[in-house]
Amino acid sequence: MASDNNEQSQSKDDITKKDVDFKKHWNRDWKDAHVEAARTVEEMIKQSEQGLIVVAKSTPEWTRSLESEKDKSKHGFGASMKDTSTKKREFGDYWLHVMKCKQIEFNGESIDGNSLRDSAEKCTEKSCFDEAALHLQQALQLVTITFEPNHPYFGDFYHNLGLAYYCKRRYSDAIVCYEKALDVRKKTFGTNHPGVAQLYHNLGLTYDSKRKYRKALKSYKWALKIRNCLLRNTHSKVSDSFVDVKIPCDNTSERFQNMTLKIKMDVFGISYADVAWSYNNIGTVYDAMDNFEKAMKCYEQSLKIRQDMYGPDHYQVAHSYDNIGITYYNRAQYDKALENSEKALQIRLRLFGTNHQHVIDSYNSLGAIFRRMKQYDKAIESYNHAIDITKTMLGNLNRNVGDLNWYIGGTFEEKGETEMAIKYYEKAWTFTISLWGRGMKKQ
Repeated sequence: MASDNNEQSQSKDDITKKDVDFKKHWNRDWKDAHVEAARTVEEMIKQSEQGLIVVAKSTPEWTRSLESEKDKSKHGFGASMKDTSTKKREFGDYWLHVMKCKQIEFNGESIDGNSLRDSAEKCTEKSCFDEAALHLQQALQLVTITFEPNHPYFGDFYHNLGLAYYCKRRYSDAIVCYEKALDVRKKTFGTNHPGVAQLYHNLGLTYDSKRKYRKALKSYKWALKIRNCLLRNTHSKVSDSFVDVKIPCDNTSERFQNMTLKIKMDVFGISYADVAWSYNNIGTVYDAMDNFEKAMKCYEQSLKIRQDMYGPDHYQVAHSYDNIGITYYNRAQYDKALENSEKALQIRLRLFGTNHQHVIDSYNSLGAIFRRMKQYDKAIESYNHAIDITKTMLGNLNRNVGDLNWYIGGTFEEKGETEMAIKYYEKAWTFTISLWGRGMKKQ
């Protein structure tokens, strides 16, 4: 009998250790369930209600534990869980149980429950970054008191605080927070984890903003390496799942395989879109470092992934064409710059119609390319398209209108039409003083 009890105790310990393994449970569904639990706690406190809130994964061990315990007491934990008045809500593999009662008896159950609500997210969505940073700093103080130093919450809060600092252009502070979050996540989850990849990606963005291109490149490459590794492993599992599926030996097979590649991979949200962004951002760093060949190789890889995922008409495909066009423009390869920029424009017109900021950007780029190619009439036409759309969307008094008039003036000057050039320079000046005040002096 003692032996049986020891075995039961050992089994229960194993289950408990397994259930609180953050490497297994630290995912979107688990965190969403805990955020909802926190909201429910807040509401119950406001209403002076008593009870217990539990987030549990639907496992056979959990179910058996409830079944064996529920008959012991009408106030027992298992009985309360099975009560029809207990509110339940599903979050993927997890269930939120809300038991509103004054008495619950426990007979050896082990429950690990802690939830924090990150109210800084709403502040960030509203661009209230100072307030967001304050909430996150307070949350970190609470986490420091409550949890061990390498608890995953530290990684989340430092990451979000880094984002707030980045949006405030406090890049050095952002880097400090990202590196702290990175240290926690690597210790908790290991290197090959999407949360680690995202932190490397964000570090790359921040170093890029500081023009520390070598450090940016190193961070971007780490993000890309991890994402590729995760996707290779997951894609292998996806492929194995279809081994026994019988598919006709025609192009249906190819479409079926392509479909699996487009599915967002079930690795905490990692997808080929993330890999495409990694290639894209590595390309921007190489471009800034004047490494044309490597930049172009990365941009083309990003474009290929996006075309495979989304097809030809997608805003990210247009973004890739735009980047390729700008890179060719900066290398004075204007024919290729024009080809790619026109592709970006046509996609954007099909997706967004005429009145969209991305369409304005495309016409602006085309104007610059035509001007370099000495096709002045086409350059002026493109700039005027951009002006008309900007006025329709944003009104006459907009800085972009002033800048575009200045570009048209420069184009007429290069064309040798001095009077028209002066006319547009005067228009540009009028917009400038209207926006910035008459205290400015003409140079």
